[in-house]
Amino acid sequence: MSASATVGYSIGGYTFSGATLAAGAVALPAIALVAYAIHRSNQEGSVGEAALEALKADAARRIGELERQRRAQQEAVEATHSLRERARDLAALARAARKEAQRIEAEHPALAARLAALELPERCEDTSAAGLEAYIARVSPLIRTASEELGKASAAAAALFARKVAQASDAPQAPAPAGPPPADPQAAALLARIEARCTIAEAAELAPLMGALAVERNPARIAALSSELRAHEQELMERRARRERESAEARELVTKLPPVEGFELEKLHHQLLLVAAGEAELTERLRSSVRFALEESARAMREAQRELEALKAKEILESALQDLGYETEGISHTLFTEGGVAYFQGEAWGDYFVRLKVDPNQQAANFGLVRATGEPHAQRAVKDDLVMENEWCSASGRDQLLEVLRDRGMKVDLRKVFDIGALPVELVKEESVPKALRDKAAARRRAAGQARPAQRPKAMRQPPKKS
Repeated sequence: MSASATVGYSIGGYTFSGATLAAGAVALPAIALVAYAIHRSNQEGSVGEAALEALKADAARRIGELERQRRAQQEAVEATHSLRERARDLAALARAARKEAQRIEAEHPALAARLAALELPERCEDTSAAGLEAYIARVSPLIRTASEELGKASAAAAALFARKVAQASDAPQAPAPAGPPPADPQAAALLARIEARCTIAEAAELAPLMGALAVERNPARIAALSSELRAHEQELMERRARRERESAEARELVTKLPPVEGFELEKLHHQLLLVAAGEAELTERLRSSVRFALEESARAMREAQRELEALKAKEILESALQDLGYETEGISHTLFTEGGVAYFQGEAWGDYFVRLKVDPNQQAANFGLVRATGEPHAQRAVKDDLVMENEWCSASGRDQLLEVLRDRGMKVDLRKVFDIGALPVELVKEESVPKALRDKAAARRRAAGQARPAQRPKAMRQPPKKS
């Protein structure tokens, strides 16, 4: 037994009636939950199970609302996916028409001028459903007009362009022209393969080169154009494969975003949905933003868990001290997050107190008997010290307190003890003890007509066990 003991302590996963609060379960809009719990703790001195159950219910409600918002966001992206694809195809055809007009300008200046006058918009600025529909409605007839104009000048390119316009348009049209067959069989096979495997947007990007190869008669030029076309085809396939990899990565990242408010997670969620749908690129900047947000939310969740465990530790300690009949004042949950000192004493302890020092980093708590005095060189009351040391170290003192803490959910292991009398009881300045606690002790002494305990204090009462 001793007058000083250092123990290790820990609080396991914080529980609400058996349901562990951990990352993922009630996955912590409890950042806000914890802030409110701390506020309640500061206002009321403790947060009871009923209040925490109410906080849990509120957190679950907010998580549900957040998840509904994200589902709606995903459904909106999926609902506009076909519109985005059509708008993307039309924008690619508009770019192809402009390039073809530039290519034939010297030979057909009037036709090129008419194409330029169409002012084909090459991108859709408004990506909302209404904006996409307006873009499609505006561009579709212009693209058909451009296709008809190109048919007057370049049969091969116009035929390919007309076929892709027909695929991109939802209006019934006459069968698109096949165009004159290429002179070289290998070139014909290459063109057929590329058109079959490419999307409308990809084929539109290659249309000028494919049209030039289709009408070329010079063997050397056919070889050069074929080589260039294969290189562009390979680039397009690599771009498509990269987009598919990014889409898969984005879908995985979406599942990792926790249902936590803030950290720009909702903005990132929407951006990742666009990448997953193939509508945007997964840039390194976006990856970095997601990683940072995940790290920050994980840090906040760990901190929230730590704060909740500190609140629980405070609740366990305060209730144990109260039920055992100790007087205490001013214990805050920050004792278990930032460390510090708290004091408590028995009913007839006079100017003796137990000083509790907590080191959260080491999860260590030291219980040491001290005597508060306003005299810096006060003489030691050795006899009284021994009486108090024996009282504090008795079965109804420190050991009972540690046992009650264990019963109520705090894991406690004894790390270091000093025998009674091995060290003198430390003298501390009166002002180091909270004034309210000193005032209570002084009032009891006045009522008892004694300056310090003259007899063995009465044993602490037995506390009720809490599950």
